[in-house]
Amino acid sequence: MSGTRFSIVVHGHQPPGNFDSVFRRGVAQCYLPFFELLEEFPAVRLTVHFSGSLLEWLERNDPRVIELLQRLVARGQVEPAAAGLFEPVLALLPTGDRVNQLQAHRAMLRRLFGVDTHTGWLTERIWMQEIAASLHDGGIDIVPLDDLLQFSESLGNLLVRLGGSGGRILRANGNCDGQQNDDKRTTESEHRHHLVRTLVSARRQLAPVNK
Repeated sequence: MSGTRFSIVVHGHQPPGNFDSVFRRGVAQCYLPFFELLEEFPAVRLTVHFSGSLLEWLERNDPRVIELLQRLVARGQVEPAAAGLFEPVLALLPTGDRVNQLQAHRAMLRRLFGVDTHTGWLTERIWMQEIAASLHDGGIDIVPLDDLLQFSESLGNLLVRLGGSGGRILRANGNCDGQQNDDKRTTESEHRHHLVRTLVSARRQLAPVNK
């Protein structure tokens, strides 16, 4: 019997300058109990994105969540994910700022958790093809996208151009093993039943543009 692969990505964010009471309520009612429960089930693995502003506050004011995450990361149960450091919408930033924000968040995750993550998170899940190159240059290999986004006539295939007409493209589709699946078609009903269907892989899936 074939199994189902289900990727879980947990997201946490508090904007810079938010009230301490909001941060503390989030720790008491959400972040701490969630990860304490997760620690009891080591077979459950997931990806966690915490924004830089949330991590900064936790580090200064209540490091219990960070210490718990450090244990979970160390035993391979949690994979940190990076985005813009302070949760900007990348599509609204100039190219250089996008890359700097991604690299700054990855540097923070390396310092706190000792891992060099290449998994990304898109703020508000806002995607534009133009940010694919910035993700690549910022060290991001893969990001989850909303399952209802339609990028081509085939719902299961995504072609993203890196650069101008003479540039290169990355491919992302149902199987992310680097093989090209131009002829494969995914029905809308199949597509809707996947929470994370399309993965953007800017390093493993690069292919020359077909002219």
